[in-house]
Amino acid sequence: MAGPPETQASAKSEAIVEAVAFDVAHDSDGLLVITLRFPNGARSKLPLEGGAVADLLRQLDLDSVRDLKGLAFSRLAPALPTNLTRGAG
Repeated sequence: MAGPPETQASAKSEAIVEAVAFDVAHDSDGLLVITLRFPNGARSKLPLEGGAVADLLRQLDLDSVRDLKGLAFSRLAPALPTNLTRGAG
């Protein structure tokens, strides 16, 4: 369930979630890495720890991390931990 069309971003207007992948932090904890693609082609990665991932999915009413792909950053940002969004915008 990727959500209604209005939650999807236009690649020409704002950053979108291009990919999600799992990784391991230096302390061996699992991370979800969200890759954002910006209209100019630049990419940025946002690492999220387990608890933050569960909160994000709950706040966005998504069933799976796969459902994040294609979402507009404007939809994602309010549900992210504040330390990841501070100064963004």
